[in-house]
Amino acid sequence: MKGLRARKLDRSHAEAPPMRMDYGQEHDLPPPVYSADRNQQPSAFEADQFEQEYGVDKGNVNKSAIKPKAHSQFLGGMKSVWMTKHTEDTKNDRRLYVVTTIRELIVYVFFLIIICVIAFSMTSSSQYYFTKVVGDLFLANAPPDQKKFTEVQTIDEVWEYMENQLMIALYWNETTMLTNYSDRSMIFYENRLLGYPRIRTIRVSNSSCEVVSSFKREIKECFGHYEEAKEEQLTDSDNNETAFTYQPASVLQSNWVWGQIATYGGGGYVQDLSINNRSDSARLIANLKANRWISRGTRVIFIDFSVYNANLNLFCIVQLIIELPATGGVITMSNLNTMKLLRYVTTRDYVILGCEGIFCAFVIYYLVEEIIEIFKWRCSYLTSFWNLMDLVVLATSGTAIYLSIYRTLLVRRKVETLLNGVTQYENLQSVVYAENRFTDSVAVLLFFSWIKLFKYVSFNKTMSQLNATLSRAAKDISGFGIMFGVMFFAYVQAGYMAFGSQIFEYSTIYQASFTLLRTILGDFDFNALQRANRVLGPIFFLTYIFLVFFVLLNMFLAIINDSYSEVKGEFSKQANELEVADFVKQGYYKTLRLFRRKRSNGADEMLDYDAFKKDMLKKGYSLREIDDQFSKYSEEIHQPSPDDEQPASQESEKRRLPTTDGTELKQCAMSGFICWIKPPHGSYGEHNRKGRRASGKRHGHDAQVRS
Repeated sequence: MKGLRARKLDRSHAEAPPMRMDYGQEHDLPPPVYSADRNQQPSAFEADQFEQEYGVDKGNVNKSAIKPKAHSQFLGGMKSVWMTKHTEDTKNDRRLYVVTTIRELIVYVFFLIIICVIAFSMTSSSQYYFTKVVGDLFLANAPPDQKKFTEVQTIDEVWEYMENQLMIALYWNETTMLTNYSDRSMIFYENRLLGYPRIRTIRVSNSSCEVVSSFKREIKECFGHYEEAKEEQLTDSDNNETAFTYQPASVLQSNWVWGQIATYGGGGYVQDLSINNRSDSARLIANLKANRWISRGTRVIFIDFSVYNANLNLFCIVQLIIELPATGGVITMSNLNTMKLLRYVTTRDYVILGCEGIFCAFVIYYLVEEIIEIFKWRCSYLTSFWNLMDLVVLATSGTAIYLSIYRTLLVRRKVETLLNGVTQYENLQSVVYAENRFTDSVAVLLFFSWIKLFKYVSFNKTMSQLNATLSRAAKDISGFGIMFGVMFFAYVQAGYMAFGSQIFEYSTIYQASFTLLRTILGDFDFNALQRANRVLGPIFFLTYIFLVFFVLLNMFLAIINDSYSEVKGEFSKQANELEVADFVKQGYYKTLRLFRRKRSNGADEMLDYDAFKKDMLKKGYSLREIDDQFSKYSEEIHQPSPDDEQPASQESEKRRLPTTDGTELKQCAMSGFICWIKPPHGSYGEHNRKGRRASGKRHGHDAQVRS
């Protein structure tokens, strides 16, 4: 045998391949050292000499050759950070697909939580109540013999409002409550007026329109609709006051304003009121009225001021708009924007700041992920709907970050001037615009972020059916949508032409479109159509309901239903694949088995047969029951051969049996056999029990004996 081993050893030496260096050069090496255990790690000397790489001399290896290996390990680690189902080969590995999907889902859920925390920290119910208080004071408050702001209809009523309700609301003179702000303008004792209130008007020139030749003898002047090119811009006037001198938007630092009739520029004629003196402001308004500051060419009047509530750290930027259309009369509207401009004040605010930092880190993480996928898939990257959704989320995230930085810098420059006690007018409309755009971007981001969640839950069979149904029906819906659009806009234009001069809901194409959409949802005013035209109104309504609602709209449902039936039939024929729910169940059961195994291993101990018998008696078993159970297994024990006969005295030898507590299955060993015995239910003090059975549940038997 020793000779045979020696020959085998020599043969292994002879068949060993020549040793080479990394660069292909022959190298003389000492004979290899063989050990009995091939899995044994090399000794310290061998590891130092060969670096655990057989045939490579550590002393002659260029150490820079090791760097690519470390570099590849680093790249591999970085790749695992951005591992997704689109960067890995998950097409042929369902388990890898499920694992990467779960990983992406967990990461994205954290990202979605951060977005929700940031979004919902921007608003509160206090903003609504603050807006309501200010709105009721300036819009719905008036003495019994005067009209509210929303009820003003003539120019005389405009002057009356500014002389009375506006002065009462701006300059709070109540003295029934003690306050420390007697030297400054306070509204409702709690809200400070910031800077000067400002009144601004915009006019059109007399040449903004042309009188028809038939009426030129009777009508000498013509003031048309507002257009920025037709603004009156008088810089020299008989009155030397600034209220009668036009100032451009660059000087006033005002933005354009979207009214009900037109969109107005930022220039105009302005008059600043006093910050805390009602008498001075009343005198200024009386002077404007005496000099006919509001003329036939006036098309809009803006009343701008800002209020700050220190209790809530909220700003309310108010803009009252009074439009004077070319038709005559007055149209009023208001913009009350309540917002939290000073965002980082309390500890909670700084927690939100930390969430914003985490949000920026997530955006960078997903940006790198999308770059990796673009480099891998090239142009085919854009063929996936969810990839486009990823780009939309990244774009809106970047926009929100930019607007957040911009509005923070703008607020610091605008608001700090007011809070430092400088008594001047500071136009905060630019701050309102930046804040509203930031809020809009966060709202859009939140919407698309929740929609993107379907990307990670589509691995479920039900969600897969939904996605497949929408994908299959997309082509038919797109084609049918064109037909629906043609029919719908035909009714929009017909309604605008037939009823636009009499019904407000059809006064513009925009209003008519939404009116007909509301009709589909059951919100319509049939009586208004009938009053406008007793013949055409009912015909228009009935044909629209029949063709659009009963026919075209139900066709959409039929297309989707047909596609769903086809997809459901195809899915029923497919073989079951590993789903995330199955993967989670497997992990859950595996954890339970591991936990039970640890409990069982920690609780088992060895008892001899007599001690085990006493333990069973204490737990409620009778001697007869114990003997019957053990006699069942003793019959299956093989009879010893004559050569292996043992003395009878050895039969009384104690046999050691493992046992656990009373609530666990009993494991016992008898003559080389293992059995499982289930303890009785209920109280162990009751000895008259029937139907005891061994509970070893293996291969469907009541009791299983294994050697």
